[in-house]
Amino acid sequence: MEKTSQKAKNTWLIHLRNTFLAGILAAIPLVATYFVLRFLFVSLDGIFQPVVKFFVGRSLPGVGLVALIILVYLLGLIATNVIGRTLIRWFDAGMSRTPIIKYIYSGSKTGCGLFASASGGSFQESGNC
Repeated sequence: MEKTSQKAKNTWLIHLRNTFLAGILAAIPLVATYFVLRFLFVSLDGIFQPVVKFFVGRSLPGVGLVALIILVYLLGLIATNVIGRTLIRWFDAGMSRTPIIKYIYSGSKTGCGLFASASGGSFQESGNC
């Protein structure tokens, strides 16, 4: 009787551990994406806010968000054409040769590839991931 309850407890603990680790692994790309987008938003807002204030006379909230959307759209345009694919291949090659950055970059690229394959391959068509 004791052996059966111990086995059930171990199975439950293994399930709990595996599910918890899966949750952490699923959260890492989301959290990383949030921090990268937040950093870009704050940076672009800091760059464009003085320009907007000069032309409009006051600061406008959301300038960084508009700039971020335009930047991501332009990157998408570059990534989906032939010249952009070549530039991305060169960039990938450079990043994979940089000593410490290559580990971070290859890990994020692998994670991006996992999400792209799950979403139907839209990123694979553009040459990303």
